[in-house]
Order: sequence, then structure tokens, then C-alpha cells
Amino acid sequence: LIAPGNPRLAAEYAEKIASVSHDGNGKYGGMFIAACIAAAFDRQDMHEILEAGLSVIPEDCEFARMTRTVIEYHGGQPEDWREAFLFVRDKFGYHLYPGECHIIP
Repeated sequence: LIAPGNPRLAAEYAEKIASVSHDGNGKYGGMFIAACIAAAFDRQDMHEILEAGLSVIPEDCEFARMTRTVIEYHGGQPEDWREAFLFVRDKFGYHLYPGECHIIP
């Protein structure tokens, strides 16, 4: 919200803030969300917004892999949120990412 229309700047701030207590995917998740919010101020297309978020994190990080997998799944089954929930739980649930509060699940 501090950088409307500027996903890169929003991600820079998010990275600095998240770095206080997170690293890796925890930091990338914050950067992704900040960039998506900033992009939503001047973009209407959800895929453009998601791509803006993905553009500010490493392509090969787990957060990007998870996001791209869910986007691909949604493209094939956009109407069934219950099946999508089960897909996400099975592929990216807490049973695969141990810890108190991992960003991926």
C-alpha cells in the first residue's frame, strides 16, 4: 500500500521488513504479496498481477514453484474450489513443510 502501481519498490520495502525475522521463502512470500498488491492498483488482469508478484522473487525458489503450480492447476479446473483446496493441501501442506508456520502451506 506504500507503493501503488510500483511492484518493484513495494517488494524492496517488503524484503527489508521481512528480513528482520525471515529469510528464503518467508521473505519471498512477503515480497510476492507486496508486489501483487502494488500491481493491483493499476492492473485488472489477475494473471498480470500474479506475474508482477513472481517477477520480484527468484524463479527457482520454492514459493515461485508453488505459485506457478497452483496457477497451472487453476487454469485446468477454475470452477472447483474444493478440489483445488485438496490439491494444494496434498502438494503443499504442512506435512511437507514442517515448522510452526511455514509460508508455503
